[in-house]
Amino acid sequence: METVLFNLANLLVEQSVDGPPLSPAEQETLKTEVSDLIGQCEQLRKVDESAFVDLEGLLIVAASNDPAEIRKAIEQLQKGRDNCLPEDREYAEACFELNARVAWRRLLEVERQTGRPAERP
Repeated sequence: METVLFNLANLLVEQSVDGPPLSPAEQETLKTEVSDLIGQCEQLRKVDESAFVDLEGLLIVAASNDPAEIRKAIEQLQKGRDNCLPEDREYAEACFELNARVAWRRLLEVERQTGRPAERP
């Protein structure tokens, strides 16, 4: 059951980053729904934390209008890739490539909208 809940959380986040920008109310709803779903997946998290790190990073990308937060989320996506189980390395790399592109695109959009560049680490 936890796998289904995790996959649902992942679907919600992926739909959000692939669609038009969310309103602040939609961002809050997404954060709440995904956090609730993830909170029910503690046993799965114990098996592979990296998938959750990646999902939580992508959630920030989808639900933030702060360039600095999105920049940190990109680093979080890298950690999700780097800390995966050895047998999941190829899949994690493919997910990172896709998610990083989406995240960088979102960062550029938010920087343009806010007029604030993200701070570099």
